[in-house]
Amino acid sequence: MKQFFLKLKDHFIETKKTIAPFKWSIIFYLIFVGIFIADYFDPPAKDDPIFIYEYSKGAWNYINQETYLESYKMFLANLILIFFLGTSNIKNHPWIARGLLLFPLILMGMGIIKIILAELN
Repeated sequence: MKQFFLKLKDHFIETKKTIAPFKWSIIFYLIFVGIFIADYFDPPAKDDPIFIYEYSKGAWNYINQETYLESYKMFLANLILIFFLGTSNIKNHPWIARGLLLFPLILMGMGIIKIILAELN
């Protein structure tokens, strides 16, 4: 039994050493996903003006509340899969892992560029 706990302790120490350089990327990613999870559990009401075609500029996922929630589930599932893909590549491919864990920054940057370009037109 003591041998098992020693192996388990060594495994946790090795995991900690592997994840340590990525701790800020992982924390940032988890905060980003946590914000979307909190938003999923607090959806807009069925009669919210966000579901009006002109207000949402014709976005497909703002047709009604059910479609909005299902698209949110798909988005969250994708974010969780990207997180698992990033954490599984930490040991062998650290650059790929860092890029995947910083995906929210890339996503936010693309959103800011889209807003700027929309304002210019």
